Formats: sequence, structure tokens, C-alpha cells
Amino acid sequence: MKKIAAAVLVLGIAVAGCTGSFQLTKKVYDFHRGQNDKWMDELIFLGAVILPVYSLATLGDAILFNSIEFWTGENPLRKQAKVERGDMQVVMDYLTSDDSISVQSFRDKEAQDNLVLSRTPEGVVVKDAQGNMLYTSRYDERGGVGVYSADNQLVKYFSPEQIQAGKERMLQ
Repeated sequence: MKKIAAAVLVLGIAVAGCTGSFQLTKKVYDFHRGQNDKWMDELIFLGAVILPVYSLATLGDAILFNSIEFWTGENPLRKQAKVERGDMQVVMDYLTSDDSISVQSFRDKEAQDNLVLSRTPEGVVVKDAQGNMLYTSRYDERGGVGVYSADNQLVKYFSPEQIQAGKERMLQ
């Protein structure tokens, strides 16, 4: 039985022939690096090394998740959403490296726009693929949100009531 298990593991790695994106290992890394205190970060890191968290995550990626990614083209741990309507497709990827969301749009399978949404203490910043700021949003003291263009002109305002109604629609 042990020989069969070992053969399956070796075969899984050899047949995949791809190192993959190591999403599980990145999630472990992002968790330990996400601490605000450097001492807590170090303590969690040492714990993840001493208890073989990194080893198990890397092994799981190498044998299972990266093999699935090789054969299907998608890693099951990747946070991605796709929306299609007619000839239009929008793909949103959560980027753990900088806690942002990449939004790519396609028309007839040809890339159109690539935007990156990043959180700030005040709201959200939208940048194009070259890193130029396009829009920013800011919460106000009443609980509303203003959306501003790159030159700081108000584009749209959402009242606190509109924000609450939107939250309720999303929860349904």
C-alpha cells in the first residue's frame, strides 16, 4: 500500500510537469505577513516553520493543487469571479500580494481594460494597468461615499441610505 501511495505521489508530480502558482503556500505566507506587530509576525512565522505548516502547504500545492491547475487551467484556491453577458466578459481576481482586486474586461475574447482596485483608509482607489489613478472614493462623516475623478472632481455621490440598500441587496 505504501508503494502505491508513493508511486501516485511521484506520478502526480511527474505527470503535471508544472510548478504552478502555489496558492496555498502564498495564503500561509500572506497570513503570517498580515500581522501589524513585527513580534507577532515573527512568532507566527516560527510557529509555521516549527509545526510543519509551510512544508504541508508546499506539499499540498505540489501534489494536489498545482496538478489540478495544470490539468484544468485553474487553481481551486484562487479567488476569481467571472461574469459574462453577451460578447462581454469581466474577470475579477483577488490579489493577496497587495490586498487588491484586478478587474479585466474582454469583448469577443479580446482584452479591453485592466483596472486595479485597492483599499485605502478613506475608501477605494481605482488605477489603470499603468498605475495611473482614475478614480477614488471617500467615506464622509454621515456614512455616504463620494466618487472622485483623478483631478478630484465629484463624479457621483451615494447617500448613507443608498449604501445601506446596496448592502441589503448583496446579502439577499
